[in-house]
Amino acid sequence: ARRIITRSGKQLLTARFYDDELIGSKQLVQRCIVAGTNAIGEPGAVLFPRKLAEKAGQFDGDRPYVIDVDYWVRLLQYGAAAAQHDALSTFRIDQNLSVRIGWKRCTQYLSFCDDNAKRWQISKLVLAWGRVRTVLNELLRRGVHIVFRVIG
Repeated sequence: ARRIITRSGKQLLTARFYDDELIGSKQLVQRCIVAGTNAIGEPGAVLFPRKLAEKAGQFDGDRPYVIDVDYWVRLLQYGAAAAQHDALSTFRIDQNLSVRIGWKRCTQYLSFCDDNAKRWQISKLVLAWGRVRTVLNELLRRGVHIVFRVIG
């Protein structure tokens, strides 16, 4: 979970993707595809054992705008994930990188979904819905940032 705040620090909501504490690897990858966004968390919201990082290797810079979620999914090949219900990190809505890069992030997430649907044997229906959600999320992200730019 993470707190979503405005530029001035006002909390808007707490975003939670999970009610359960332990989430199977394939189930979590599928949730990321269905959500059309990184349903695991930003780098400041994810912890993992060093020994798994040594197995997974370095971050892959081929798709820099999804570098974090790509790495989390690579770590998931070694086992399930545990979710923390309490929000221990904060994400600020502002003119952050996700908005400035726009459609590049969206197209890279679509590519991430395609690759991982194959790798994790996710159904074509789930993949299709995830692709739609990815585009809708980009449009929504742009709208939210326009609103917050206007109201501050």
